[in-house]
Amino acid sequence: MSTALIKLAVALVTAIALGWGAYSMGADSVQAKWDAERQVQTERMVQEERAARAVENRRAEDAQRILVEAAEAESALVARAARAERTVGSLRNEIARLNARAVPASPEATGYAHEASAARELLGACAKEYRDLAADADGLRNQVTGLQQWVGHVVE
Repeated sequence: MSTALIKLAVALVTAIALGWGAYSMGADSVQAKWDAERQVQTERMVQEERAARAVENRRAEDAQRILVEAAEAESALVARAARAERTVGSLRNEIARLNARAVPASPEATGYAHEASAARELLGACAKEYRDLAADADGLRNQVTGLQQWVGHVVE
């Protein structure tokens, strides 16, 4: 073999080695960039997932809080209704006690006694109606409050 051919072979091998080295460095650089981009995307996905879970957890806690508050409001409503019923019952007992008194002997006093009895009966009837109206209003207030809380929870 001639020296020129050997020099050409050495030059060719050197060129191939340099080309392969450059290709390997380029491929490693591209792979490193790819890996870095995948890492950034993975971290972004993890953060978005965590944020979504935090929102889900907050909404679940809000929903639970709304249910507890609704149950407490219902319990308070029942207690108020029972208290109102006892008050109206007490008023009816007092009306019955007053109406059971002996009728006065005087015709004028008898007329006043009948008027007072009618007024007491009217008061008892009004108190019952007022109690029923208040119970309905309490129930509607609880519904509206619950719906407003739920809408506020859903709209977030």
